[in-house]
Amino acid sequence: MAQKIYSLYNDVELLDEQLAVEIGEDYMVLVTGRAGKVSALEYFETDESAMHEALAAVEAASALMHKTFSETSCFLNLPEKVLVPAGQFNTTVAAELLDLSFGSRPGASVIMENVNVSPGIVNVYRTEADWQELISKRFRAVTRRHLHSRLAEQALQYDDYLGVTFYRSGFNIIAVSNRQLKLVRGFKSVTDADVLFDISNTCRQLDIVMADKTLHISGIIDTGSGLYRMINWYFKDVEPQIAGAADQGEHPAHYFTPFFNLLS
Repeated sequence: MAQKIYSLYNDVELLDEQLAVEIGEDYMVLVTGRAGKVSALEYFETDESAMHEALAAVEAASALMHKTFSETSCFLNLPEKVLVPAGQFNTTVAAELLDLSFGSRPGASVIMENVNVSPGIVNVYRTEADWQELISKRFRAVTRRHLHSRLAEQALQYDDYLGVTFYRSGFNIIAVSNRQLKLVRGFKSVTDADVLFDISNTCRQLDIVMADKTLHISGIIDTGSGLYRMINWYFKDVEPQIAGAADQGEHPAHYFTPFFNLLS
């Protein structure tokens, strides 16, 4: 089953529209547009364990998956990944790196992906064996990447950066210091206390003094919530990030920024 949680459909006509799809373990987001303009967005939560079932469930409930797009970018937000400096990477140990970090997973596909930064980084991650084929069959002219490769490339445009992107049941932390990537990692969250603990613990491990740091946030967090007030209390500044020329209705301007950025 797929439940549509959020949807935006703007009354604009764009030539040569693109589709960006983000797929996590329990959600799927589709966003369409071109050249910084967003025409539509759909955010689904799924409870299907198999990719073909999740795709079928979303397709049945989606107004976007039946359209034709000039190109599609698919970003996989999956937890089992390791970022390795390109100069230290050896393809023969890629699967072993994942086994050491996350345990053995027989039959999974191991993907090695270059992150387009300097100095180079290789993102080694794994998916279910049929994911790559299923995505290629479902979407026309599709390119596939791990979401964390994209987040790393965006964050490394800055000399120093600390950002959190929020989802309904988790969040990503991205940290850059002196133009070096320190961390890009996904977390699961149950309570506000879980979120605050993981953020503060990450800062402690990276020697980041929260009271001296600006935190860039985007995604599904309300600025009037208790979580936002707690985060704002700990950091020097909290800056919501806004992107995408779209009417977001009742939602805050930063709510869908992580997904709008997939089109850029």
